[in-house]
Amino acid sequence: MSSLDAVLVDDEAPARALLRDLLGEHPQVRVVGEAGSVAEAAELIRRLRPGIVFLDIRLGRANGFELLSQLPQPAPRVVFVTAYGQYAVRAFDNEAVDYLLKPLDPARLKRTVDRLCTASGSPSGPDMGALLATLQSLAGSLPDSARPAAVAPPARPRFVARVEDRFVVIDVAQVHTIEADKNYVWFCMPEQRVRARYTINDVEASIDPAEFLRLNRSTIVQAAQIQGFERNFRGRLLVILKSDKRLVCTSGYRERVFRYLGV
Repeated sequence: MSSLDAVLVDDEAPARALLRDLLGEHPQVRVVGEAGSVAEAAELIRRLRPGIVFLDIRLGRANGFELLSQLPQPAPRVVFVTAYGQYAVRAFDNEAVDYLLKPLDPARLKRTVDRLCTASGSPSGPDMGALLATLQSLAGSLPDSARPAAVAPPARPRFVARVEDRFVVIDVAQVHTIEADKNYVWFCMPEQRVRARYTINDVEASIDPAEFLRLNRSTIVQAAQIQGFERNFRGRLLVILKSDKRLVCTSGYRERVFRYLGV
């Protein structure tokens, strides 16, 4: 079987590294280039003419859809790889062949690669089975009353961080707090703090809102770590964690905290 040349487009180097490693399990796919922006990707794709592009939605101030109109003809097939589920229908409307949600499920990626290689000689176009699978996975975030009975709950998200010369996968079940640091976040666990290149808004969009609560513009806390709240002498609302640490909860985020505490 001939190899399928692929270009990876994601503005996060750790995300590209993880996808490249996962694709390394599939020798029928050969990663021939990587890009971190729309402009860089457009030039790279015109030069390399890959058969497939794995494309993120959020690319700095741009988005992956802006790249589609710049693809050479015949256009490579496009698989979106993103943490944002709300663009799935738009992606298939733009003839994406698949839509993969971060954190990537290796079994789901394998099905995508198998389909791509099986249909390597056919024209680009959406796959209704892939669309259904994506929408079913998104249904895991619906309320119980609206969730189809056959749909399994979504996988627990994982994040990737570079620690010295290696990449590590962070299990959010072990994370007690997440703290913003400009275009990075700190994942704070009982025994260590790990810095990773995500914005706090990106992290919030990926985690389960039933398990994590945003307290202010720069802090997210694991809900199970909250044991109460108090007001300080300035009238600020402080959330008390099981570790006895106090974190400020600003007005825009109080309602969900109160609701979680049954207040």
